[in-house]
Amino acid sequence: MNIRVLFVLLVCLIQPSFAADSKSTLLGPIDGTSKILGGVEAAPGAWPWIAAVLYADVPDTYNAQFCSGVLIEKSWVLTAAHCVQGLSTNDIQIAVGAYDLNTFIGGRTPVKKIVVHPQYNSLSFNNDIALIELSYPSSIQKISLYSGQSNDDTPSSLLSKIVTVLG
Repeated sequence: MNIRVLFVLLVCLIQPSFAADSKSTLLGPIDGTSKILGGVEAAPGAWPWIAAVLYADVPDTYNAQFCSGVLIEKSWVLTAAHCVQGLSTNDIQIAVGAYDLNTFIGGRTPVKKIVVHPQYNSLSFNNDIALIELSYPSSIQKISLYSGQSNDDTPSSLLSKIVTVLG
């Protein structure tokens, strides 16, 4: 499998909630002692291209977030298809570069277009990938993706590296 696709899928598909179900089960803030098993807190700004997918009609950014994505171009966020299936552009907004959703003061970007993979299967989650076009370009740094065509031309600097999963 192409390293770029594997990395992006690992980054984007770590949020297990489903768009259709998650709005009805919004949770309040989790206490500060909660940890992800084996996880460590990232430094502010370490992952500027991480994107929070938010319900547009929920004003509190922490409670509005229901999925995540990654800024792959100035106006495009890659996410999972199950996050946006059945939603319209007016239903969601994007917060790029948020370090802490409880204290996030950055902007929420409206969505211009949602493109779900044409062969997405909601029963098997095959092709569970979607693109979100932002209404205006982000000024936040986009992720650097490996652009190789095969494993044969993988730069040696990428071999035997550990993949980081964010969420």
